[in-house]
Amino acid sequence: MSKSFELRKEPRVALPHAVRLERAALDGSGGPSHWSEGLTRNISETGLGIIAQEALGEGEVLRVYLPVQSSEVNVPVFTQVCWARSTPKGCMAGLQFLL
Repeated sequence: MSKSFELRKEPRVALPHAVRLERAALDGSGGPSHWSEGLTRNISETGLGIIAQEALGEGEVLRVYLPVQSSEVNVPVFTQVCWARSTPKGCMAGLQFLL
């Protein structure tokens, strides 16, 4: 019998949506933002799983623009990369919402 080693405190639900990712210059330099694309895999109250087109670094802060169902609105949400690994489909990562 296998045991589950789930570390998440909140349940996840599937959420396959295309999103935009913004890497802002957080060093106070006022430099330009860098934009890339990703695909969400799942979401919970505390964060989301994503596959990004570009490599992400653990601890990196991103602004993710989440689409609102039945509208053209995208809500910007600050997140921090908890873990990331390279896969053939892109960079799979776990992001924690920053409140």
